[in-house]
Amino acid sequence: MKKDDVLGLALGTLMGTYVVVGNVLRGDPHLVSVFPDGVGFAIVPVFLSVALVWAARHGGERASLQRSGRRISALGAIVFASILAGFAVMWFSHASPGLVLFGSAGAFLLTLALGALTTWLCSRAVPRAA
Repeated sequence: MKKDDVLGLALGTLMGTYVVVGNVLRGDPHLVSVFPDGVGFAIVPVFLSVALVWAARHGGERASLQRSGRRISALGAIVFASILAGFAVMWFSHASPGLVLFGSAGAFLLTLALGALTTWLCSRAVPRAA
């Protein structure tokens, strides 16, 4: 479990850092984008695929891979949404609570959906335990 927590924190921090840097480089004071470009959509599947393939090669079963993938995705989504909310509040001079909540919810749900899909696809490659 601790490894999953560390990986989830790393995923969320990586996503949050990527989005903050992308928005700052874009420099639009009236916009905060959840995914500044298409590369952001690839971070979750690549990160999670590497983690789950590594776990599968070290004796992980399908059920444990699914559990790990869900935990990493959920924690990463929470951290990412929190970083995005904090950045939006700092970026906008008068941040609307509804706008910050909408952006954070979108970031959370998209990250969770990408993580769930990646977890499902990666776990399908591992045979079921007998």
